Amino acid sequence: MRQDSIVMGALAGTVGNLVKEFVVCPMYFLGWIHYPFVHLAASFFVKRSTIRNPLSLAKGFLTDYSVAAILGIFLLYVLTYTGKDHAVFKGMLLGLFVHIVI
Repeated sequence: MRQDSIVMGALAGTVGNLVKEFVVCPMYFLGWIHYPFVHLAASFFVKRSTIRNPLSLAKGFLTDYSVAAILGIFLLYVLTYTGKDHAVFKGMLLGLFVHIVI
């Protein structure tokens, strides 16, 4: 499995997304933010009034983790072709770029 860069990149993106969710979850329950990323991802497909519907949350979950997996694959290829030095900085730049574009 270590040889398959698609699987490794997708796993890396998924693990990174789990870390993101563990950071955001307490913020949501403390009332510091109104919507976690799963709700934001679901909002592309459903109306705001149905954002807490279980089907809407499933769509948001699938969207959020799919985007994370795709970005993990992309970052793995970037690191493969540009070198793994300063990998954290390159990952942060990718995150900032995606944040600005999306």
